[in-house]
Amino acid sequence: MSIQRQPATPSRPGPITFAPHPATMACLVLATGLLTACGTPAGTRGAQAESCYRHGPIRTCTSAPTSTPAQIQAVYRMAPPPAGRGRALIVRNHWADAHGHAMLQLDGQTLVDTIPCTVVAVDVLPGVHQLQIEPAASASVSAQLGSGQLRAWRAVRGSGPKQRGFTLEPIDLADARALVQECRVLGLIDRTSSSPPKAPARLKLDDAS
Repeated sequence: MSIQRQPATPSRPGPITFAPHPATMACLVLATGLLTACGTPAGTRGAQAESCYRHGPIRTCTSAPTSTPAQIQAVYRMAPPPAGRGRALIVRNHWADAHGHAMLQLDGQTLVDTIPCTVVAVDVLPGVHQLQIEPAASASVSAQLGSGQLRAWRAVRGSGPKQRGFTLEPIDLADARALVQECRVLGLIDRTSSSPPKAPARLKLDDAS
């Protein structure tokens, strides 16, 4: 009587575990971060929006915090601020201003880097505030802003060979409206919590209405 032997059943391999080296994991994390950064669309990194102005071969660009559609429309409509706030509107739109950057400041703090044909509005607490644009051709402007009040200034570049700085000139709202419609909005900035008003009694005010 012959005995038939069954072929041995091959054993199944167990699950393979992989323990990556710490240096390998660090490289993977770094590569993932680089790919993510490269895939971020230009102009959106860090909630910043890019604006550019072209005059002939010269292209001037700046970036500012992204504004909502409602904020942009509020600037174009030149809407007054709600009660408890004053609003300053600064428009840079002048025939002699076709290139270059100018830094807008409020109470000694930087607001935004402006370029030609742009407009920015800033909400502040009612009171007197100092507006300046650098490079400056004149002293800062003392701006009196009441509750619910909107006032406008125009940034004008000096046209002479020795006048390379800017001046902030107060303009009435009707004149400002036409200039604003031609420009790109850089933002409606809220500085009601970071720019306390100064005492009006010791400051000389401009005479804009």
